[in-house]
Amino acid sequence: MKTHRILDGTLKLYQRTEGGIWQCATYWKGKEHRKSTSTKDFEKAKDIATEWYQSLTQPKAAANKKSSTRTKKPTGTHRIL
Repeated sequence: MKTHRILDGTLKLYQRTEGGIWQCATYWKGKEHRKSTSTKDFEKAKDIATEWYQSLTQPKAAANKKSSTRTKKPTGTHRIL
């Protein structure tokens, strides 16, 4: 089994069989989390795994970016809803 540690060792990428798809895993908030990257290409798998790890460990930041919308007040200034 091929194994690579990325993001300073916090995220593990591994391939169970030679030429198989890459899987990723991390230990977060007392639990083991795993995900298939659904790709055999290591560089693509690394990008997918990194995005997945960031969405797992920083869900509030991603949610705040999506939910904050700006509208203009009658005075012409902006406010966040």
